[in-house]
Amino acid sequence: MKTSNDSKAKVMRRHIEAQSISGLTVTEYCAQNGIVKSNYYYWHRKLSERKVAGFTPIHVGRDLSIEVTYPNGVQLSFVGEINTVTIKALVCCI
Repeated sequence: MKTSNDSKAKVMRRHIEAQSISGLTVTEYCAQNGIVKSNYYYWHRKLSERKVAGFTPIHVGRDLSIEVTYPNGVQLSFVGEINTVTIKALVCCI
């Protein structure tokens, strides 16, 4: 059963990637490729949840703009002179 699900996941991952670069809306892409739109969104959500969180090193200083986006949609934006102590305090609280 798991093999079948893994196979479906691979196929849908390819479709999701293809749709994102196709210039088509999800509705248009699904219609052209015979995909039920609710299945597309199901796999899009399911595959997005599988992403492993990681850290990106940043260099702080003057006149920088940094944006941190969490999986739950919360965004932190920093512009100008950035203090690492402040960033750490804000990032750790969410």
